[in-house]
Amino acid sequence: SIACVVLMFIQRPKKKNISGIILTILFSCVLSISSIIMGEINLLYLYEVFGTIIMLFMLANIYSGDCIVHYIKAAYLYITVIMFLNSICIYKYYPYGLYHSGLNFNYYLFGLDNVGFMYAIVGCFLGILYYIVEEKKISLKFVAVYTFILGAYLYVRAGTATMIILMLILLMILYKMNLLKVLDYRKTMLVCIIAYFMIVIFQTLGVFEWVLSLIKKSTGFNGRTYIWNAMFSAWPAHKWFGFGISTEITQRYLGQNGPAWLGEIGHLHNIILEFLFKGGIIACTFFGMLWAFVYKNMMKYKEHPIAILLCIETLLVWFTCMFEFRFDTYTFWFIPICLYSMKDLIHCYEKH
Repeated sequence: SIACVVLMFIQRPKKKNISGIILTILFSCVLSISSIIMGEINLLYLYEVFGTIIMLFMLANIYSGDCIVHYIKAAYLYITVIMFLNSICIYKYYPYGLYHSGLNFNYYLFGLDNVGFMYAIVGCFLGILYYIVEEKKISLKFVAVYTFILGAYLYVRAGTATMIILMLILLMILYKMNLLKVLDYRKTMLVCIIAYFMIVIFQTLGVFEWVLSLIKKSTGFNGRTYIWNAMFSAWPAHKWFGFGISTEITQRYLGQNGPAWLGEIGHLHNIILEFLFKGGIIACTFFGMLWAFVYKNMMKYKEHPIAILLCIETLLVWFTCMFEFRFDTYTFWFIPICLYSMKDLIHCYEKH
């Protein structure tokens, strides 16, 4: 499927707005090179992980213009179906899980509850975006479906999910009341940067600590601080190109620079640290440029309802990825894709 999409893209007579594709190719190349240099990596795995990311951007380009709403709808429906099944599994098998893996965690149909939430929240946003663009309102059927899906994460008292769901409800109420015109892309990026420093560097949740205490969850990030501190201890040895995306390499270096149980953790539980550790400063720079390149357009249309909605989307998914992120969690990439497709989405909104 990756090869077919690449061929479809190459055969397109016109290729406009491909900066997002170029940047994803660049950081994918850096991460692939660092993985090959470090060894212990399967080339097919590299192709699957980074090919999927690039393919999603290429598909969005192929379906640009008026067809972008079909792309958004297809992604929304697919994610919704698998997350509906996952939530059924959570309701049925909580608290013991469907099966156990790794450090004896309870897994459900598509993994841990916090992993499933990364898919569910993006599916929810894509649905909101689709209905706002096409119908100017959110259907009650959509609300009912995602009340069921997101309710599963409240049911299991998932800390990150609970905070994001509460923020989602609040921000969507303010959006509906037309009270979020002050929110623009500049402020969104500023909040995202501050969130990184507060959560990872200063290791505090600030105003959100009361939410965790309310649901009786630890404010110590459930061991994530050990992972982050081990990362900063190991990182200087390969700070430019990183350690590659091999799970075994990550486990080895985390285990050597922190508690022994980190030897079973293959990711950094934070989107920026994931790029810094596995792709170094170079890959992280290309990743940062991915967000910087949409700044001009996002600020140009900053008062448009679609631009504001995309800022909400970016903000909440970014907060989610402050605690969870994996390169192969493909749903995350729909966020920058939507940002790069903003003008097409606005055109479709105005058209309808």
